Amino acid sequence: MNSDDLKRKLGIDGDGTYRVDPETGRVQKEGFFGWQNTETRVEPGSGTIQKDSLFGWQNTDTRINPNSGVVQQDGLFGHTDTDTRVNPGTGIVQRDGLFGWRNGDERINPETGQFQGRGLLNWEGHIRTPVSGGGGSGASISHSGANKGLLGVLLAFFFVAILGGFFVSGASNFAGSFFERLISYTETVLPSIFPASSVDTPSLTDNSQKNPSSTALLESEAVSVAKESVKPDPIRTQSVSGLSEPEPISQPSPLCPRPEACITFPSQNAQLSGVVAFRGTANKPDFQYYKFEYKPEANREWNFLTRFERPVSNGVVLEWDTGTVPSGAYHLRLMVVDKTGNYWPEFAEIRVVVQN
Repeated sequence: MNSDDLKRKLGIDGDGTYRVDPETGRVQKEGFFGWQNTETRVEPGSGTIQKDSLFGWQNTDTRINPNSGVVQQDGLFGHTDTDTRVNPGTGIVQRDGLFGWRNGDERINPETGQFQGRGLLNWEGHIRTPVSGGGGSGASISHSGANKGLLGVLLAFFFVAILGGFFVSGASNFAGSFFERLISYTETVLPSIFPASSVDTPSLTDNSQKNPSSTALLESEAVSVAKESVKPDPIRTQSVSGLSEPEPISQPSPLCPRPEACITFPSQNAQLSGVVAFRGTANKPDFQYYKFEYKPEANREWNFLTRFERPVSNGVVLEWDTGTVPSGAYHLRLMVVDKTGNYWPEFAEIRVVVQN
């Protein structure tokens, strides 16, 4: 099973923007008046893919394991794993290979449930799916259209830049030639039209000789102004020792990057065993839910731990049974999501050491 096969199971058989509603599990397609329900859903509890019928929701033979994200087929001996899974932390559709799970070019956004394809810069919402019953070799994401559009924009920008360079160069040459002619005109033509005046300009020395008393008065005022200008500035001459030291600027810690997403207990690098109650705050305007993710310290990918639908202020945000994981160092992070599916980029993250 591949990504296209999974989309067919979910009833996605046309171009457009799709999502799995995070609350109901209903597969929806974006229309002119918002998200429109289809006849398929992922049952929130078991992860079973169901079809709507006259007698209610009917199970299919496929489900997405809610814990591991592995796509499973129902057989004679129960559910058996396929070679495809939806990563619980990142939502990326992965294939099982010789060296473990390999990321594909599609994902189900873990926050909004939207189907997305990997673009040139980030994940794109519009997908292109093969028609039902077709093979799995067709491209599932409309990368080619995005690539062509971006290439056209780049080419247009390139030509505009070239034309702009020619225009600026021509304008600069014209301006230089114009000013050269203007300077030449003022140096040669104007002196012949307006000859220099022969009237002598009176100097300050002549005035001082005619009126000595006014000269003395000017000198006295100049000395007075000079004395005023050299008066010591009380601000500039203040002693350095008399200045108060600036207060240090407090920086947010990883445990509390902001008051609305904060872990106050346990402390960073705490040693844990048994069931531990984590305390803190998980709240924000238009709150929808908050969740915890965790990973062993040696791993790069985060794993989904649990999710809560009610906000918490200065209370217990998580009760974690450390006996469910092996001993070692772990990182946990708190993410608060609003009703639009957005969340702050600053996560409340803590490192702990489990000792079972």
